[in-house]
Amino acid sequence: MQDQVKLKLIRILFAMFMFFVTISVVLLVTLKINETVSIPEGEILASNSVNSYIAPFDAVVERVLVKEGMNVSVGDTLIVLRNSQINSEMVQDERDLESLIQADSSLNYLKSNLTKKIDELKSQIRLIPNPKSRVHSSSSRNNREKLESLEQELYLVKEKMNRDNELKKQGVLSQVQFEETYQKYLQKNNEYVTLKNQFQREYYDLNKQILDIEFEVLEIDQKLKENEIYKEKLESLIILKEKDHSYQWITSEIEGKVQFVFNSTSNLNIVSKGMELIRIDPKQENSYYAKLNIQPYHLKSLTPGQQVILKLKEYNHFVYGIVNGNVSYVSSRSEEKNFHILVDIKDENPNIILKGGYGVQGQVILNRVRLYKYLLKKVFKEKI
Repeated sequence: MQDQVKLKLIRILFAMFMFFVTISVVLLVTLKINETVSIPEGEILASNSVNSYIAPFDAVVERVLVKEGMNVSVGDTLIVLRNSQINSEMVQDERDLESLIQADSSLNYLKSNLTKKIDELKSQIRLIPNPKSRVHSSSSRNNREKLESLEQELYLVKEKMNRDNELKKQGVLSQVQFEETYQKYLQKNNEYVTLKNQFQREYYDLNKQILDIEFEVLEIDQKLKENEIYKEKLESLIILKEKDHSYQWITSEIEGKVQFVFNSTSNLNIVSKGMELIRIDPKQENSYYAKLNIQPYHLKSLTPGQQVILKLKEYNHFVYGIVNGNVSYVSSRSEEKNFHILVDIKDENPNIILKGGYGVQGQVILNRVRLYKYLLKKVFKEKI
């Protein structure tokens, strides 16, 4: 009797076991589950981000024209800053530039006068007879004729002196008579040499003056070039400082609502360079997307369009649920070292308020596979 009870119990247990095995096999063969890639690190980003206005330099706040919660339009002045150092430097640069322009005007005027002086001296040189030149002006010809006339007279006196010397040797003329002719020769020769030397001195003096003036002109040209370089530098500095100067009136670049004003809770009126002054939320509602960091071996299985389940670290997904999205971009191996995917968030969860900077984990659904295939991959630890 007991053996029959045991046998019956064994049959029941075996039937239950076979039923369980059958159900398991059916489930393994027929049941499909999501094959996923888990990505533990990422963040939520806003595609239409908040505009933040930063102090471009150390400055004193002249006026704040907006308050938190105020609506602003593009071009509205938000805040007026004063930087006395930039203002004074720009004024000084403008004065220096004006001084350079005036100096250039004076130098060009002086250069013009010196050039005229050179022309005048060259005109005077043309009046001096030049034995090497066959072309002479009328005044130069007069001086040349004067010199040639004196040279001819000297020649005649010299010829007479030579004849008188022969006559003296013959005893026809006395020594006193010869001395008279000789003195006339010396006098005429002295006149000729004096006139010739005078012309030569004038010629060389005038040429020396021309060289000196030309050297002055070269120095002026060099100074003008230096001034031109300095003027270009000053003009560049003024342009840059005018740009900085324009930043003293900070205007809104978007239409939206003022979210933050730096002195809303204090009377602070001095700001440092890089300090956040005002923050504006854009009028359009922000749309959000996720950036998930991936490993290189994920690249082969990830493609745009795949569904992604996002779990925000700031929200317990067991309580608040998840956020769904789709892959919109996958890094290329040739593009960068830090690989990532971008996920467009399609169906926002009403229980979750998205904000830029939230941490997120993701699961990319590659496809739906039968349970036995999924388990085999897990057993053999295939990376997907």
